[in-house]
Amino acid sequence: MVKATVQITVLKFGKIHHLVNVAGVLWFDKDKSGLEIDLSVLDKVFKIYLKSMVHTTRHILPHIRNAGDGAMFHFSTIQCLGGYTAPQDAYQASKGGILAYSKSLAI
Repeated sequence: MVKATVQITVLKFGKIHHLVNVAGVLWFDKDKSGLEIDLSVLDKVFKIYLKSMVHTTRHILPHIRNAGDGAMFHFSTIQCLGGYTAPQDAYQASKGGILAYSKSLAI
């Protein structure tokens, strides 16, 4: 779906200059300590936050480079740096992954 949407966008507008990755789900009742979390919840949270970002970036970054200029914005949270009193380990780990992935792309 992302690949087709990117192709349609390039056909309609000619170039892509920006990518904004924003995703959100917060399941206080399901996202628990890594010692307790149901692994299917962990997988869903990582798919929503981190894997979706990798997927969109993979399809859009080549077009940003071909345009000659542009920027990418990846939304994370400061919470992944300091933690939170109520464990939300999947959320925090996936948001930390966003920071690491963004830095890797920038290098």
